[in-house]
Amino acid sequence: GAALVALGLFWWTTHQPSRTADATASPSPVEPGNAPAATTPQLGRAESAKPIVVTPQSEADDAQLAALRERLHHSSLRGSDVDGDVALDGNGQLRLDAELLRRFDYYLSLSGEFSPAEIRRLLEGDLREQHGNAIADAALDTFDRYIGLRQALENSSLPDDPAARLAALRELQHAWFGDAADSLFGEENSLLADTLARRAIETNPDLSEAQRTRQLAELEQQRSPSERASRDEANAARLAEEQTEQFDQLDMDAATRHEERAALWGEDAADRLAALDQQRADWDRRLGDYASARQRILDDTSLSPDARQQALTRLRESGFDANEQLRVEALERTGGLPGG
Repeated sequence: GAALVALGLFWWTTHQPSRTADATASPSPVEPGNAPAATTPQLGRAESAKPIVVTPQSEADDAQLAALRERLHHSSLRGSDVDGDVALDGNGQLRLDAELLRRFDYYLSLSGEFSPAEIRRLLEGDLREQHGNAIADAALDTFDRYIGLRQALENSSLPDDPAARLAALRELQHAWFGDAADSLFGEENSLLADTLARRAIETNPDLSEAQRTRQLAELEQQRSPSERASRDEANAARLAEEQTEQFDQLDMDAATRHEERAALWGEDAADRLAALDQQRADWDRRLGDYASARQRILDDTSLSPDARQQALTRLRESGFDANEQLRVEALERTGGLPGG
């Protein structure tokens, strides 16, 4: 559940496109000024006592969705639990909160493997089957606004000062979502504000160590239990990634990695991280082999353009499954192959 927080942190510290920024679904024609209010009456109402209504889809639509779901079973999300939640408030309306955005981020993590339209279709299919048309329509409207917000962030000219960036972020959130921005992004914004406050204390040259320690402790006491848990989750994900990078730099063996991770995160987490290490190493090896073979084909002046393209296609098909080929092609387009 740290993806949403990580997105905000990444944006205001670097203002670079996020992992999903170049492949997010195009929003519906929604303007920021038409954002729903916090009560969101126009988002659709589905009383819990009423049956869920699902609009029948054509056979072509059903076949398309089935094919997408089959690809999903072989994607980077295979075997994962769906993150986030789609819930109703006390009036039977879609609840706009951080859990809903986490659900969106779960699907958006498929960017590069699925097209924007395909990602939205997968989300739509699950929403309509699980929650009915009214809630699905409301959630998809929110999803489109979320994509619009992300694109607006990427295209904005932002101040260099982190505090001013956070203020600009909040302004854009309210432009797209109105009062509902507080329920959607309040948790994230609190974490960002807390990070800024901590940095201000830690970098204040006028504070003694005792004063700095006391002010940091006072800041921690102001946080709610849920905010502390969210920050701990985000920190844990960041620390685990940093630890892996350090292990790679030290060329640390698997046994030592497991021992260090188990001491910090526990045995189960150490096992999961070891499995990720193996998957990443296998992917890097295959990608490196492909990049080398691809370069040899590109350097072969005896090949005609058609023969070269056919050779590259055969090379991709021999080393990667259909979904992996999409990732490889995306890396080729962006210069992300090893040695690129």
